[in-house]
Amino acid sequence: YGFLVFATALLWIVFNNYLQVQAEEKYRVITEFSHDGIVVIQDGRIIFRNPACCDLTGLPLADSAARDLLDILAPEDRKKAFQHYRSLLQGGPAPPPITVSILRSDGQRRFVEITSSTVQYSERPAALSSIRDITDRRRAEEIVRESEEKFRSMMEAMRDAIYICSPEWRVTYMNPSMIKMIGWDAT
Repeated sequence: YGFLVFATALLWIVFNNYLQVQAEEKYRVITEFSHDGIVVIQDGRIIFRNPACCDLTGLPLADSAARDLLDILAPEDRKKAFQHYRSLLQGGPAPPPITVSILRSDGQRRFVEITSSTVQYSERPAALSSIRDITDRRRAEEIVRESEEKFRSMMEAMRDAIYICSPEWRVTYMNPSMIKMIGWDAT
């Protein structure tokens, strides 16, 4: 019976090892091909980051201190990021995503959105963060905002009366000349 118990225990250990390797392979594939940066911080060290994180931040794939991640943040955003991680580590609900800018080693400024939560990694608490590059979106939003400002200033400076209607024929905009022409009070 002793051999049977030993063989069963050994088989159980090998089977559990196999399951763990299979699970790790699934997670490796998911993180390796993700377009968002994924980083795990535990005990003040970056213990995992995927290739997308390295491409985005310019940090090497090798282990480094979590401080390295804070060091690439723009100086004006470091306090915000520090508070984000501090509130995460204090427990309670996950903090809302934050938008910060990073300064890569090549001097390029990128805007990123960081979403974080606490996880168990190697049976100890850690911070899991997803880092999404939103630089192109920010630039597009800036272009739209500038275009809207130009349109608004142009409409307000025109002497012609102009109004805009929705497809249901509801007036959605009137410039000051139109408001003056119909005699409405602009206040």
